[in-house]
Amino acid sequence: MTALGEPVLADSTLRDALANEARAQVGNFATADAAAAYAAFAERREPSFTGRWTLSKSEKEAE
Repeated sequence: MTALGEPVLADSTLRDALANEARAQVGNFATADAAAAYAAFAERREPSFTGRWTLSKSEKEAE
């Protein structure tokens, strides 16, 4: 991966890379699509993804 032509991860250690991934996963698992995936898995059906990154207020209250 590069940013402005410079390698971004070249100077990163494995520990740094794993820490960055762990921080990113928090946001990934809090998306509406992640909630749809969990529900679909529990109900043994295909998920219906919308591409939404946030849960609506009613979806948050239902958790």
